[in-house]
Amino acid sequence: MAATYVHHRIAAAPRQWQGLADWLAARRPDLEAAGGALYGVWRSQIGRPRDELTAITVWSDPVAAAAAQAVLMDAAPDVQAIRSAVMTPTLRPDDTHAPDRQGNYRDAQQ
Repeated sequence: MAATYVHHRIAAAPRQWQGLADWLAARRPDLEAAGGALYGVWRSQIGRPRDELTAITVWSDPVAAAAAQAVLMDAAPDVQAIRSAVMTPTLRPDDTHAPDRQGNYRDAQQ
């Protein structure tokens, strides 16, 4: 069965995005205990609000967006709003290994 990815769009309190990003990164053990993993956390750069974070969690079993959000955001500080949606990969990524460096990615087959 394919992995389930959940996209979390998180609005942090003004100028609190860095502390929230660090807090989310520290959630790895809690996510793993629940059967998930943190795929990555990114700060918005162009076209989105300054204090918005994007996080993606990956789950080996099907999970509802609300359940994944509850595990990731349990007692999160400085959050004004969050929306989560389940995503199913159609082509990429072909495994659940998170990117290990920053930058733009393309298919190695191209």
